[in-house]
Amino acid sequence: SGAGAVGRLNEIDRLCAKREGSFAFYDSAEGAFHPGTPPSERIAWLLPYIQRHIGQPERLTTEALCETFHFSRHYLGRYFRRHFQENLARYIARCRMRAVENELANTASSIKEIAWKYGFSDASHLTKAFRRHAGKTPLQFRKEYLSRLQDRQADGQGHDSQYGGKENRA
Repeated sequence: SGAGAVGRLNEIDRLCAKREGSFAFYDSAEGAFHPGTPPSERIAWLLPYIQRHIGQPERLTTEALCETFHFSRHYLGRYFRRHFQENLARYIARCRMRAVENELANTASSIKEIAWKYGFSDASHLTKAFRRHAGKTPLQFRKEYLSRLQDRQADGQGHDSQYGGKENRA
């Protein structure tokens, strides 16, 4: 089911965000994995790599990922759909929007600065993509988030846990 797939992806995202360490099979000088690295090792680093480079769309194209991880386009697309029930491009777009939401909620950065940081050509393109994602503009999202945060703080509940603040402990 769609909800189950999203739940699995959210759990994978949380695990990837917690994963520490370095790319054992990654050659930083070459910017790619060593060709002899087993597929299971390369694929294990795919999601953390996407998270790490979410603001660099040129590194997250299918072609760039295939080159970095030494996978064919067909293999990577099929593997991702089979194991994550979502295509790679949609996953990357969703990750970018979550990063933008986090930036809107936790910084005073302008929409233009956020657009640039996450690889959008300008604030207008970010606004259009964000409206498709969230049903509201980035400024509306920020205003609503800050309003909810002020209401929660007035009630003594702290920050919205979705964005890394204190959880509701009432």
